[in-house]
Amino acid sequence: MIYQSDKIEIGQDNKGLITGYLTLLGVTRPVTMDLIRIPGSKTQKVGNDDNFSDGFMATGKIKRSDFGMNESSGAIGNVITLFVCYKLEECNNTYMQPKEKEPQYNQ
Repeated sequence: MIYQSDKIEIGQDNKGLITGYLTLLGVTRPVTMDLIRIPGSKTQKVGNDDNFSDGFMATGKIKRSDFGMNESSGAIGNVITLFVCYKLEECNNTYMQPKEKEPQYNQ
């Protein structure tokens, strides 16, 4: 799985969008995810010092079938949620919940 972003938009409320391309099983599709910046969040330790910098979380939904994953769709479902954390010591979904919407590239 590879996600390559090409645009990040963040408002003064620390929420925004990240757009780019997701590649799964050799299939590449454009994907836009909701993004939240968490200012001054605790990052991974370096030595004995605690480090603080901005962390980020992104969430979005994709259809497995758009990437050629057609098996087990009944048991797993076709629409799955992506949840990505960057520069966070603790990554949980207390900051944001994925929106219940179809993948944006299918509109």
